[in-house]
Amino acid sequence: MSDKTSDKKALTKNNKTKQNIATRIKELDQLVEWFYSPDFTLEEAVPHYKKARQLAASIEKDLLSLKNEIAILADK
Repeated sequence: MSDKTSDKKALTKNNKTKQNIATRIKELDQLVEWFYSPDFTLEEAVPHYKKARQLAASIEKDLLSLKNEIAILADK
């Protein structure tokens, strides 16, 4: 596989990852806003918190992966 083909695939993957990260950040923002809303209830707080924590972890993982790819590309 040529470097150009490999670079195009990496860019496509990065664009999808960025969109996915952006979508999850919006979802995380909505979850956090819920804690400050009148809809907040203690009974629902734990599931909302767990979901927010999972989203934050997955966002952080993908951002770290992108950071590593950028560092690798910068070294080329």
